[in-house]
Amino acid sequence: MPGGWSKQQDVNRLADAQTELEYSIPVSDLPGLADKVSADSGPLQARLSFGREQGMPVVDIAVGGAVWLQCQRCMRRYEQPLDLHSRAALLQSEEDADRAPASLETVLAPEGRVSAAALVNEEVLLAIPLAPRHLDESQCATEVVAVTVAPPAEVTEEADTRRPFADLQALLKKGRA
Repeated sequence: MPGGWSKQQDVNRLADAQTELEYSIPVSDLPGLADKVSADSGPLQARLSFGREQGMPVVDIAVGGAVWLQCQRCMRRYEQPLDLHSRAALLQSEEDADRAPASLETVLAPEGRVSAAALVNEEVLLAIPLAPRHLDESQCATEVVAVTVAPPAEVTEEADTRRPFADLQALLKKGRA
C-alpha cells in the first residue's frame, strides 16, 4: 500500500533513532473502521514520533482529519472532526506491561514490530462514539409528519369475546370480606 504506513516496522530501531513518521492514510484502508465510518471519509493525517522512556520504546501519536458517521438520532450523516493526541509504551509481550510507565497507555507490538496503520486505527476507534450523533442537536432536526387520526369506529361486542378480568373486582371484594 502507498506510503509504507501498513508495513510492520521494528519499534526498537525507530525508538533508538528517535524517528518521526508522517503519513496521509485513507480511512477506507484502516482495518476495523469500514463498518463504523462512511467510505467517502477523507484521508487522516498522522504523525508518529518514536523515542524511549524508562528504557522502553514509546510513541507520540497525533491524528488529524475527519470521518463521516451516521447520527443515531436522526440517521443522517455528519462529519466528526478528529484531533487526537496520545503517548503509548510499545510492549513486546503482555508481561512487559508491569514495567511500562503508569502515565502511558500501552500498545502490544508482537515481536517488537508495529505498523503505523495499527497505531492510527486504535486511536480512531477509541475516538469514535459508540452511538454517534450530531454535537449540536439543532443540526439533528427531524421532519415533523402530520398525522390525521380517524375517529374510533363504533365497537360492537361480539358474543364470543373473552374478558378474563371482567369479574376481578368482584373477586377482590369477596376476598377482602
